Amino acid sequence: MELQWQTASAASAARTYGPGTELHALLGRFGLTASEDCKCNSRAAYMNYMGCDWCETNIEEIVGWLRESAVERGLPFLDVAGRVLVRRAISNARRKEQARAQASAQAKGPAAAG
Repeated sequence: MELQWQTASAASAARTYGPGTELHALLGRFGLTASEDCKCNSRAAYMNYMGCDWCETNIEEIVGWLRESAVERGLPFLDVAGRVLVRRAISNARRKEQARAQASAQAKGPAAAG
């Protein structure tokens, strides 16, 4: 799986949005940031690369990543709280993707419709 994260990280370097980015932002609100030796950034990039549907289907795997990181940092962790954060990240990413699509359609103007 580590190779997939590295591949996803490289493939999504230009894509700085998605559920991984949103989860990273939510965790940042609690003062939790990626350290140099954690897999946080590569996992966020992988989530972005795989997209919202994959994240929704694999929520338990993502919650496991959060639990693993919490244990490594000596922090308390509740799976239910992890699920809430991941679901919120997916929701935020979908909302922003929809807004980007609408903005792109508007930028193309009426010529795109006809």
